[in-house]
Amino acid sequence: MTYSVLGLDPSMTCSGWAHYRKGDKAPTWGLIQYPAWGDDEGRYLWDWFERVGRLCSDREVTHIFIEDVRFHHQHSETLTQMIASIGLISMATIVAYKLTQRGQPVELLSVQPQVWRKLFLGALPKPDGMSKHLWRKALKEAAVGQCHKRGWMVEQDDEADACGIMTYGVCTIDPAFQTRQGPLFRAAEKTHDDFVRDNK
Repeated sequence: MTYSVLGLDPSMTCSGWAHYRKGDKAPTWGLIQYPAWGDDEGRYLWDWFERVGRLCSDREVTHIFIEDVRFHHQHSETLTQMIASIGLISMATIVAYKLTQRGQPVELLSVQPQVWRKLFLGALPKPDGMSKHLWRKALKEAAVGQCHKRGWMVEQDDEADACGIMTYGVCTIDPAFQTRQGPLFRAAEKTHDDFVRDNK
């Protein structure tokens, strides 16, 4: 089965994206960044829609996997985040719908953070007494570390999270991907490449 998967880590100011097409040696990744939204929510949402649409069109994406964050809106800032998250997920839904209408079938699926992290990072128990903020930071650092182990030299944690989401998505389609892209495989691949180069 041929597939082309886009992983999205949506955010109001910095959305990470990662893409992998079957047969690629490694994924590609990047960021969609904006300043503080202020009164420009509509303009930024539309721009985000267009940029994600171009990513999908240019890369002939067949599946979009997007993080589905359930916010607990206890104060206005978190409520704003929740509304923005819903807006971004809605825009991704429209991207998938429009491309499908144009003859490029795209399936959109959401995944909760704890689900993709379990596959990408393994079991990481939260230390007793650690605040939610520090735990979230530790998880993001772990995602960067996991990417680097795989030879994916991301620079930002939002890119690393997107790679994790993308990895989860690809593994649901192609379970063998995890073993082909894990650190042990990459180490063996590097050894093989070094051997070939040294014996030319």
